[in-house]
Amino acid sequence: MFKKTDRGNVLFIILIAVVLFAALSYAVTTTMRDTGNNTKVEEELIDAAVVEQCIAYVEYGIDKLELLKGCDMSEINFELPDGSNENVNAPTDGSCDLFTAEGANLSPCAFYAEGNFPCLLDLEIGESCAGIIYAGMNNGSRLYTTPSNYSSKRPWSNGTNYQSTSANNNSDGAANTDLLINLTSHTDYPYRAARACRTLGPQWYLPAINETSNLFNHRALIGNLPDDDVYWSSTEAATHAAVIRRMTDGGTQSATKNGTQYVRCVRRD
Repeated sequence: MFKKTDRGNVLFIILIAVVLFAALSYAVTTTMRDTGNNTKVEEELIDAAVVEQCIAYVEYGIDKLELLKGCDMSEINFELPDGSNENVNAPTDGSCDLFTAEGANLSPCAFYAEGNFPCLLDLEIGESCAGIIYAGMNNGSRLYTTPSNYSSKRPWSNGTNYQSTSANNNSDGAANTDLLINLTSHTDYPYRAARACRTLGPQWYLPAINETSNLFNHRALIGNLPDDDVYWSSTEAATHAAVIRRMTDGGTQSATKNGTQYVRCVRRD
């Protein structure tokens, strides 16, 4: 038969057990939550690394075609085995193809290896599919971006000369990029920021200044857009300058083309 003190001891032990169970449950839940967050961060870092390696690989292929085959950037063909990404301006003999034996003989990687992405249309802002992140609506189209910047800053032009380009569209970065890619006779060609984005494929481009507003407005959801970063747009401000976007406050200003800023590429559907 229990004494009152025994009952008190039992109740105390039960209370301690409840407290310990609650503490253990909290610890497990927190660990699972942290593990989930860490896994997401690790996945984003892996996606970024894969994209970065693919970019360097494709840039090597483009350099090879330009130097050894005499191809212009406007002739580079990103066509995949399934027939997508065709460049209609490419030579028909395949000499400027990235992914055929007649050209650079590269193997498709990252975005290229994945082919088409029907899953993109189901994404919410900040969500990703095949390493491509949805950045919200812009001018009536869905805008997408990469999981990270290029690993290093780069100049807007070739870093040595200034020349007017007429790439002054505030809302259509694709048009600006197409224009810059084709200005092969300019003394400040190649336009390195625009070329970096086109390296990802014919649908990728350096965003116009109005399109970079998506990067600022949704930077927390998109990720890897630190407050102290400054990004090139494809919008020319003057013969010697182009427009940049600050992530500190979303403000814009002009910067000399031979200076270096970060590049974040986009595409739209």
